[in-house]
Amino acid sequence: MFVDWTTAERPMLDAAISRAPAHLRPAFLAVRDHGCAFVFVAQGCVAFTVPRDRPAVVLIGDDLATSFGPRGFDRASLRRHLSTCRAAAVCASEPVVSIYAEAVN
Repeated sequence: MFVDWTTAERPMLDAAISRAPAHLRPAFLAVRDHGCAFVFVAQGCVAFTVPRDRPAVVLIGDDLATSFGPRGFDRASLRRHLSTCRAAAVCASEPVVSIYAEAVN
């Protein structure tokens, strides 16, 4: 499963920001205030796309249930996205707000 928040309208983003856990707020703010893309990719081996017409924040979440690592995601999509990625952060613990915020910046 993946959710692309890139084209969400301001009222939807405002609602998401008000309800989101603190570590996800920087990504929603980047979409709302700076026109970035934000794609959340959850486990499931489903192909996903990342907009290429703007800076993008891509959250690849492997901690929603059982951790499957890279095999829990569509390999072709991961390779395609990682080949265009300029920076990455790994948070191998509970969500740390400062790590997520720094990754978005």
